[in-house]
Amino acid sequence: RRLAEAVDYEATVRLIRAAAAAGLPGRFVLVSSLGIDLTTPSARLLDASLGGVLRQKAKAEAALRGTAGLDWAIVRPGLLDVTRPAGGVLLGPAGRWTGDAARDAVGPG
Repeated sequence: RRLAEAVDYEATVRLIRAAAAAGLPGRFVLVSSLGIDLTTPSARLLDASLGGVLRQKAKAEAALRGTAGLDWAIVRPGLLDVTRPAGGVLLGPAGRWTGDAARDAVGPG
């Protein structure tokens, strides 16, 4: 639990504060996770098995949303697989599963 808090909340909040203080141009992009609302049994199981990581990611999202003067975006990726990219990346509303994506379509693996 302490590791998830240190990495997925505390370190993220430090980065958010540093970005806001520096006044850098551009957008702060936070890569979070589907399931942070813990409304499904699979999300609750994942959170429990990973030491509360989804709860900490939810706290980090809240901290980012509450930061004034910082342009930001939150990305909640779903499953990444190792197939060849066959098109674009699916986007959908927060908390809604829209499908899998090839790892190479979203960044280096």
